[in-house]
Amino acid sequence: MTDEELVREYQETGAEHCFEVLIERHVRKVRGMVYTMVLNDHDADDLTQEAFLRAARNIGRFGCKAKFSTWLHRITTNTVYDFLRRRKRNVIEHRDEVPDP
Repeated sequence: MTDEELVREYQETGAEHCFEVLIERHVRKVRGMVYTMVLNDHDADDLTQEAFLRAARNIGRFGCKAKFSTWLHRITTNTVYDFLRRRKRNVIEHRDEVPDP
């Protein structure tokens, strides 16, 4: 079955094995893409999982107008950008010297 056929069956029946097949097909590419953006194994694992969770939550919105891989790529990119924005806001500045009061 193609990705789009698996998505359609998942949308119509809720058959979890369809989404599991999609994950198996795309997890290596998604993980590789995420890693190149964050350069950290732990973060890449977490963000890969988050991207697939977002895809699962929003699969009903996928209308097969684009390829599933394109849609998943966009979700993955947005997941990583959200992470990087949060991380940038939460940066703690470290100094070697204590500033004079």
